[in-house]
Amino acid sequence: MVKADWRCQDCGKSYPNPRNGFCNNCGGLIIKKEAPLIDEESTSPPVARMDGECGLGILVLDFSESMVEPAFADPELPQRKIDLVANAFHSAMQNITNITFAEKAYVAVIGFDNYVELLDIFNAAQVDPEKDWKQWIYDHFERFKGTTNISGALDKAKDLYDAALACDLSEYGIDDFAPLLHDITVGDNVISVPNVRVFLYSDGDHNHGDFYNPFDGVSLIGGKSNVNGLITAYFGPAELPGYKTLLDLAGTCPRHEVRGTIHITVPQAYPLVRQLFRMASAASGFCAQCAKEAIS
Repeated sequence: MVKADWRCQDCGKSYPNPRNGFCNNCGGLIIKKEAPLIDEESTSPPVARMDGECGLGILVLDFSESMVEPAFADPELPQRKIDLVANAFHSAMQNITNITFAEKAYVAVIGFDNYVELLDIFNAAQVDPEKDWKQWIYDHFERFKGTTNISGALDKAKDLYDAALACDLSEYGIDDFAPLLHDITVGDNVISVPNVRVFLYSDGDHNHGDFYNPFDGVSLIGGKSNVNGLITAYFGPAELPGYKTLLDLAGTCPRHEVRGTIHITVPQAYPLVRQLFRMASAASGFCAQCAKEAIS
């Protein structure tokens, strides 16, 4: 008998493998039964100030050549992986000025193939909602399309992340940045978490240089590890190595105690991609379940 190592986080149905990443019984997200929860040690840098009002979402976008491949297995669905990213980004940027305290919210965009570049940092209140943000993504994408350096991209994201937690983004042209502490309920406790998140969108096949995770063991909560706000979205079949790569990279959600990853293989998952981009604009949420709750 085949051992069922995966389960639906909503209804609990077991699976021998994740298949498309969603439960065929209730549509919930399928996760590993032994998925790590919250550990007791942390290598996270301390938050420098506790009275901030700012939020930072760091989008890390895979612009490697493989992102031109179909997003879905169904040949009648022509969307490419990069098309899903471009459309989700466009939707988020159209609505970003409407978030609470937009003048204190920032979104950084990192593009990468084998080369890594910080494309821009936007203040939410100053974003032009009429701009063609899909074309903005496509224009940058045309400059890349090489091999895939996920670790290098996360290194650049980590530099921003550490600077935000240290309340010093002056190197990036932002003065008086101090992260808002967002209170979340975990069991019977209320925990304050800095509003700094990292969102990685990729097909997950790192193939440039040594692979490592600069966010491993890092946490936004003192005394806990891997509650680091790193969320990943994987485009591609679950049987390819990239799926496990992005699953293992993702941090842990302190509310739902699952890895913050989402598997994109079916159109039904696309609303979650859009919601994750929106969550980035306000630096909120930690996982696909958080996105589901925000949609409902």
